[in-house]
Amino acid sequence: MKIKKMSFYLMFAAVLTLGVSLTSCDDDDDKDVMPKTNTIVDIAVSDANFSILVQALTKTDLVSTLNGSTNYTVFAPTDAAFQALLAELKLNSLDQIPTDELKKILLYHVVGGSNKSTALSTGYYPSASEKQDGYFYSIYFDKEALMLNGKAKVTQADIMADNGVVHVIDKVITPQSITDHAIANPGLSSLTAAVVKADLAATLDDDTNNFTVFAPTNAAFTELLTTLNTSLANLSKEALTPILLYHVVNGFVPAASVKTSSVNTLALKQISIVANANGVTLNNSAKVILTDVVATNGIIHVIDKVILAPTN
Repeated sequence: MKIKKMSFYLMFAAVLTLGVSLTSCDDDDDKDVMPKTNTIVDIAVSDANFSILVQALTKTDLVSTLNGSTNYTVFAPTDAAFQALLAELKLNSLDQIPTDELKKILLYHVVGGSNKSTALSTGYYPSASEKQDGYFYSIYFDKEALMLNGKAKVTQADIMADNGVVHVIDKVITPQSITDHAIANPGLSSLTAAVVKADLAATLDDDTNNFTVFAPTNAAFTELLTTLNTSLANLSKEALTPILLYHVVNGFVPAASVKTSSVNTLALKQISIVANANGVTLNNSAKVILTDVVATNGIIHVIDKVILAPTN
C-alpha cells in the first residue's frame, strides 16, 4: 500500500514538473514572436497584384519610408497599371526607368496623413514628390468620379494600415504639366478649350521653362464672353492668344513670393499685382482664389476673372 501511494506521488510530481516546463517553454516562445504588423508595405507584399509596386519600392529604397511610423495615404497602382505604363513608354521592365525618375513617380502616389475616402474632397493635394525648394507636385482628386488627374480611377478604397491608408488605382500617374493640370480639372475646361484653340498647348507644356499661370475659372470666362457679347467659338486664334499670354509670367512664383508690384507677362504687357492681408488682386479686378498648383514646368494660381491688358 505504501509502495502504491509513493508511486502515485512520484507520478503526480512528474506531471506537475512537465506542466511547469511546458508553460515555461510557451512563455519563452511568446517572447520570441514579434508582434504582427500591417504597414503599407505589408499590405503591398501580401497582395499578388502589387508585385511590381513592391519591386519598385525596393529598387528606390522607399520600403523603410512606407514601413515607418509616419502616416501616409498611398494610391497604389496594380501590376496591370504598371504594365500599361511600361507599354506606353515602350519599355520592357522597371530596370529601364532611371531610379531617380522612378522614385519621383512613386512618391507622386503618396500624400501626407491618413486620408480615408470619406475625408478626401475634390481639389488639389500636394504629393510627396518634390519639384523644388519644398514645393511638391500637385494631384487633382475628383471625389465624385473617384479619379486622380482625370486619368486614374480608385478601384478599391480604404485598405487600412498601421501607418496610413491604401487606395488601389488602375493607372500609374505621373507629375503633370501646366496644360495637363488644366485638362484634368473640369473647372478649367474653358481655359483648356481656349488654349487649344489658340494653339498654345505646346508652349504651356514646354519643360525647358518654368511659368507662373494665373488661370481663370469657367465662370470667369463666361463673364468675359457675356461682357463681349460673343462666344469662345467666335473668338479667333489671333484674338485669344494675347488674352491668354497676358495670364502667363516667366519663372516659378509661388504664392509666398507674390508681392505688390507690376510684372511682365508673355503678352509683353504688365500686370498690376496688389498683395495684402485680404489676398492677391490683379489689375484691381481679378482675385486669386486658389494658389500653388505645382506642375512639372511651373505653378498655377486660379483667379475669378479674366484680365485684359490695357489698350494704351
